This record gives sequence, C-alpha cells and structure tokens, in this order.
Amino acid sequence: MHSMTGLSSWDQRQCGVDLGQELQALIDANPEGEQFKFGERLIQFASENIVAEILVNPQVYTFQQCLKNMLASFTRHRHLIHAGYVFSGNGSWILQDGTFSGSDLLDALRETDVQRVTRAYESSLSVHIHCPEEGIWRSEALLKDPVFAASKVSMNPPDGDSSPAQLVAFRDYLSGFLTPASLEDLLNPSDVVGNIRFSRPTLYVFPGGQGDAAMFGINGFNILFDGGFSRRTCCWNFVRHLDRLDAVLMSRLNNGNLMGMSAMLQRKVDNATYPQMGHFFANLVDQKSAVDVDKDADPLLVNTQLEAQRLLENLRALSLKPTPCLRENSTEPINLYHKVGHGRLDLYVLNPQRDANEMQAFLKSWTEGPDQSRVTLRVKGREFPVANLVSICCLLVWVPDDRHDTVTRLLFPGSTPQQKVFEGLDRLKHLDFMKTPVCYVKSLGVKKHKTLDTLIKSGTKAPPIEDDTEKEKESVAEEKLTSPKGEKDELNRRTKDNTPEEPQDEELPSADMGAETRESPSPSPAYVEGGEPSPKNSGHLEGIYTSPRRDIYPIGEPYVEKGVEAETRHETVQQERAETKALV
Repeated sequence: MHSMTGLSSWDQRQCGVDLGQELQALIDANPEGEQFKFGERLIQFASENIVAEILVNPQVYTFQQCLKNMLASFTRHRHLIHAGYVFSGNGSWILQDGTFSGSDLLDALRETDVQRVTRAYESSLSVHIHCPEEGIWRSEALLKDPVFAASKVSMNPPDGDSSPAQLVAFRDYLSGFLTPASLEDLLNPSDVVGNIRFSRPTLYVFPGGQGDAAMFGINGFNILFDGGFSRRTCCWNFVRHLDRLDAVLMSRLNNGNLMGMSAMLQRKVDNATYPQMGHFFANLVDQKSAVDVDKDADPLLVNTQLEAQRLLENLRALSLKPTPCLRENSTEPINLYHKVGHGRLDLYVLNPQRDANEMQAFLKSWTEGPDQSRVTLRVKGREFPVANLVSICCLLVWVPDDRHDTVTRLLFPGSTPQQKVFEGLDRLKHLDFMKTPVCYVKSLGVKKHKTLDTLIKSGTKAPPIEDDTEKEKESVAEEKLTSPKGEKDELNRRTKDNTPEEPQDEELPSADMGAETRESPSPSPAYVEGGEPSPKNSGHLEGIYTSPRRDIYPIGEPYVEKGVEAETRHETVQQERAETKALV
C-alpha cells in the first residue's frame, strides 16, 4: 500500500521524468538482483533518466550504505519509500537486524559527502520520503530541523499524475520477491538434542544486530539472557540442540529485544520442540483488560504492548510463570544453583529498584497510558525511554568449591543507562568478591585456627617453624609416635596429663604452599582418638599432619652413603635416634 502511495506522488513536471515509462522499462528488463543471507535481496536498475535500488528484507548496514550513496549522488531529486513494518509509538522502520529512525536519517544528511552535494544543488534539490506517519516522522522537531530545511525534505507529499497501470504492473513484479516466512521455517527444530558438560564456566554471545543474546553455563546449569531483535532468534541455531534451558532472563521490553524471545515462545506453543524451559525471569505487566486494537490501523504497525501481551499468553500456555527481578533494600542474591562439592551460582539484581519512580511510570504506561516506547523520563538532565530505565541489570557470580579456583563475575547490563549500572554496583562494593580485580575462593571468609585441639578437629597442619635441626629431631620422634606402640603410649600420656602444653597462637600459612611444606613445632601425633591415622599429604593442608620425612629416614633401615661426609652424617643420625629413644 505504501509503495503505491509513494510512487503515485511522483511529480513529473518537477522532475522532468515520466515514471511510468521508466517502471515499464524496469519490468521489461526483469532483473532478479542479488540474494544474500536470510532472504536479503538487492535489485538495481539504471537508465538514462533514473537509478533505482530495491531492497527486500535488508540489513541495517546495507540500507545505510544505499541511502548514503543516493543522498551523495549528484541528482536533483531523490525518492525514498519505506513499505515495510514500523514500530508504533516511535515510528522506527523495522529492518532485518535492527531499526532505522528519524535521528538516523538526520545523521545521514549531515555526512560530509551529502552536505557537499546539498550545497551544489541548493536551489533545485528535493527529497521526498514516504512511510507511515508514526512517532518521530510526524514530529515538528524533525520537520523543522535545519538539515531537513537545507535538503528540502518533504514527508508524504500528495499524489501526483503517475499512470496507475504501470504502478500496478510494478507492484505485481515486486510481489514475486515477497515471500513471507513462517516461524517453522525460521526456527527449524533439531534432530540431535542433548546437554553440554561444561568443564569450566562458559559464556556464549550471539550477535543479533540491535539486540543480542547470551548464554552462561556451568556443569549442571545454564541460563539464557534475551533472545535478540529479529523473529529469526539469533541464538536458536545453538539452543535448539539443548534438551533444557534451566533459566531464561528477559532483560527488557523494547523494540530491540521483544520479537526474538516472543518468536521462540510462539514456536514452542505452535509445535512442541526443544529446548524445555525452567524458570523465566522478566518484569512483565499482566494487563487486566485487553489492549484496544484499532481495526482501521495500518497492518504494518507493530505494537509492542500487543507483542508483550502475546508473550505472556505463550508463557501461560507453556505453564511458565514469569518471576520479577527487582532490586530490594538488602543485597541478598537470588540463588540459581548450589551443589555441595561443586559450587554456587548467585544472581545480584542491580536495576530496577522496586519502589523507584521510573518503575511506577513504566507500570502506568503499560496499564493506562500510550505505547510505552513513547514514554520518556529525564534523569540528570538527559531524556531516557522508560523501557531502558527499568531494564534488568544483573551481576552473575559463580563461586566454585575449589578454594584454589577463581570467582567468576559477569555483568549483564541490558539497556540500563550507565549511571544506573554504577549505582547498582556501588551497593555491592562491600562484598568480598568485589574488592579485587581477581578474586580467589580462598580469600572469601578464611577462618584462622588458634589451638592444637582446633587443628586436630579441623584436620589442618600446625604453623611452620624455621629451625631445620629441630625439625629433623621431631620427624624421628613423629615416626616413633605413629607406630602402633607409640600411639598407645602417647594416648596414655595424654590421658594422664589433663593440661597439655599448647603451641603459641600463630596465623596459619596459606593453603597454596607449593612444593615446600614445613613441620609441626611439637611432636604432635598424627592420631585422633577413635579415628584412623591420616595418610601422607605433605603438599596440602587438608587432613591431619603426618611427617613428610618418613621416606627420607625410614626407621630400622641403615643410612648408606659414601665418603667421609657420609660417615659423619651417619654418626649424627645414629646419635639423634638415640636421643629420641631416651626422650620417648
């Protein structure tokens, strides 16, 4: 409809070109153009009088380049027609992987090459733009902009005197390239479905043009963030092979994020397919009454409120209830996953705050006011769409149980303004994992043991000493005590003496000691009453201490070396053993 209206407004007397004849020449040539990825097609035609470019399902970059070439060409008249979908509210043109708005057109008119041509044809230049009069395209601020005035831009001029017969023939020619794609064709199911065993915390990012998607996974749990801009969900080729998405988080309800997730849910409702979904996090507004639909409205207008309501109905059909993500006064996280021996995954909500003014404005715009994409609020002197101010911004924190491993922190800002992100992070700065650029698990709440009884109960080594001679004597005494007879004698001695000598309180060394391991300052036995002697683990703090010198000086075996130094060393060792026997 808009293509016919835009072509019929061609002014033959102003342009000096019969558009009907030029269109007939194009139809006779019947160019098929070039086809690119995901149905994008570019058809070009040139004659002595006109240059025509037809874009079918174009990407944003392709459209911007063609527009720049047209505006920078040395021609007197430019005719631009958008006959595709448009978002209601702001009027942005919907392209394959993003949108094109009035502000984008102003940026294109301000290009250096375009301005040079504008100055050269200042007296005879004209630009006609045809699209649905929605949002910014009917805004006085846009129409009165100096750049628009200098380029002599006219929005939706009245019909001219073009021949209807050639226009109908041209429409029939274009209809052969316009084949609507169903969701089943866009989102094909997979014949191979399974799960991924992540060996490390893993993040996948799926570029989707104006709206991206991401998935974070650990062994045993995964979470998907958003679904992208297009109805051809950017993450579908990956997630369709998964048996299950444990959690899904939809950060915002705006033009850049709504259609991708809505299409994936609609696909599952139409024909049950993988992946299955667990928890669904989103700040959705359930409207008590149905949204009024104007029967006379342009069928090319896409209403975000209707799309959000349809998404909510699809969630109900899938037996999924959206869980709100709102920041409370406390900093307690939402625990997504916790397994003993593996780790825990927490979600900290940074934005939006439950009782914030922007949240109240958002709820009002969805239940009472106009399309929420029109509503803006001023924050610190700048205007922001309400949908961005209430976008979910969260911090994902993975804390493994391995105390030598690092803590993984991932920030998902959604479309939250930077100031709101900083405010949310500032509330978490007192947490241990936020204090250093790289955080190790062992630095989170490490307890210090002060007494020998606490050391034995906890299975941790005693503090180190520095005297190597004393260490050798104690290691031999330790061997005696860990023998069956020595254990019995030591137990009897400790039973009679109710006040054993305690070592001085010292701060324990770090668990990450490397290859060097020091011994206990006193001949404390590797024995717990009612338990088993602990195995040797000289390189770690776990378990009760056992002398690492046992394999160096095995009791009952001769010490064999050659030379004078060897004989001296042998005598020293024999003397130390005799002293140890006397002590025991």
